[in-house]
Amino acid sequence: MIDKTFVKKSFNTGAATYDDNAALQRRLLQGLLDFSGCDSLKPQRVLDIGVGTGNLSLGLAAMFPRAQVYACDLAENMLLRARQKSPGALRLFAADAESLPLGEGCFDLAASSFTLQWLNSLDLAMREAVRVLRPGGLFFFAVFGMRTFRELRECFHQACIETGYDQGEALVIPHTHEAAARALRAAEFVEITTESEKIIEYYGSVADLVRSIKGMGARNASPRRNRTPGVRRIWRRMVELYEMRYGKDGRIPATYEVIMGRAVRPR
Repeated sequence: MIDKTFVKKSFNTGAATYDDNAALQRRLLQGLLDFSGCDSLKPQRVLDIGVGTGNLSLGLAAMFPRAQVYACDLAENMLLRARQKSPGALRLFAADAESLPLGEGCFDLAASSFTLQWLNSLDLAMREAVRVLRPGGLFFFAVFGMRTFRELRECFHQACIETGYDQGEALVIPHTHEAAARALRAAEFVEITTESEKIIEYYGSVADLVRSIKGMGARNASPRRNRTPGVRRIWRRMVELYEMRYGKDGRIPATYEVIMGRAVRPR
């Protein structure tokens, strides 16, 4: 389960440092736009679900200068950063991806970039996306999958076994490539395409990796996140295991699974 109140708090805190730590997401944006095939469209109204600091929205605004680009986010501070980067270019509002305060059939194009992993289920978000699209409208997205940070989770789990600690759990991202496709089908999208890619990023240390994660506002949002004094001992052992198992030449790897999808609302 995801504690959405904690998600909102974390991203409000991380808004000021998000862009300094989200190099991977920025690098993947052009690939996501290419995957979507949206460059052949001529949308009048565009929606970015989970705008963050506005990188995808600004890309869409540049692609479609005649379109009205709307963008929402759960965290108000993210909206503030997006507004500072794009004065007047975006129509920004606060909203939850699982319950959009929008009428049916408002948009020709909807998109989401690395937001949907912070939901308990993709089903509601996909149903909301298809609802706000006009018939024939396109939705595309990128989301981190469950193999993301697998090394971190494996080492945390082993540290818990060794010490008998059972008061919390590591960051869990529940989504899979297959689950994304199922959610799109359940929402009655058509022309569905999904794909998954594994990417390895390297960091100077486990501490550097964790600083980068937290700098984006991406904290463990499980209700069973580690909040007891004993977690410090587990943390130290987890770092030792991570560096022993995976460290090489003064660096440690971190796996990211990137799931991308696109689909169309039936005409």
